[in-house]
Amino acid sequence: MSKLAERLGRYVETRGAGEEHKVYLIIDHQGFCVTPYGCEDADQAEWFRGQLLVALERLVRTERIRLRMPCAEAAELVSEVLPPPVDDQPRLPF
Repeated sequence: MSKLAERLGRYVETRGAGEEHKVYLIIDHQGFCVTPYGCEDADQAEWFRGQLLVALERLVRTERIRLRMPCAEAAELVSEVLPPPVDDQPRLPF
């Protein structure tokens, strides 16, 4: 896990007990459940949390690049720095 993903981890948490586990995006005093149907177990909730951290990291890195350069240059660089996902990467099941 990168340092950026570790820092973003404070915005993502899993909550639950027994058979009910969910993943939340927490920003200031607001929490947004990103797994509305819950997860089967804590391991699946942690997997969702990890995937959300990957997505947030990509978002932050992309926006940092876009804020620093003109649009056309940023678009080209973003495509080089953040290639599209490979088909064999884990995907959300819905």
